[in-house]
Amino acid sequence: MTPPPSLPRNLDLERDVITALKRDGALDALRAKTIEQIANDERMKTFTEFAVRGSSTLRSERARAASRNELIEALYRECEGSVLEEARTRTWEALTTTAEGVGREAYERAFERAAKERERGGS
Repeated sequence: MTPPPSLPRNLDLERDVITALKRDGALDALRAKTIEQIANDERMKTFTEFAVRGSSTLRSERARAASRNELIEALYRECEGSVLEEARTRTWEALTTTAEGVGREAYERAFERAAKERERGGS
């Protein structure tokens, strides 16, 4: 099955939509909702929990002698990459899932703003 042909892009319209969404505060609101959605994502919480529980830093002999701050810093360095990669994946899913959640809201806001910009500019 061949994919449908892509529509021609109107870069001026895209720029105007983004500018309007920034000006309206919509992008800031979507950012806050995305962060909230990721913070409440049970899969993200579980992934982070397993990363910490499976930490070689916490199982090492040096962990017992380390100060709390040293231990936290070492744990952060160990888990940072994998947890950030998982957060990137979850964020991308949240933003591109147009059936619900923040992805749906972003899609609707961009569509509505594009319609207004087309009316205003005659594009």
